[in-house]
Amino acid sequence: MKKTFTVFAILATTGLSACGNMTQDQRTAAGALAGGAAGLAIADRNDSSDTARGVATLAGAAAGATLAANSGGAQNNTTTRRCVYSDGTPAPCPVGY
Repeated sequence: MKKTFTVFAILATTGLSACGNMTQDQRTAAGALAGGAAGLAIADRNDSSDTARGVATLAGAAAGATLAANSGGAQNNTTTRRCVYSDGTPAPCPVGY
């Protein structure tokens, strides 16, 4: 059972990494899911208690979400971002924003 779960977690994480065309929120959610699965797999593999599994899952999810939120670089798509001047009128967005 544990070996099957570990293999499933690794395959699911690998499958999530194949989704390259994601928004920032989707990357953060996928990172949290992958991090939580990795944390649970590691705690489960070490025969930890239920409390340790919960802590490892939450810590993995937090780490995964943080890493995913800070990845991806600058977006070239300016249609989803709105730039405005200080008086509220629309403005052109800077290159790479």
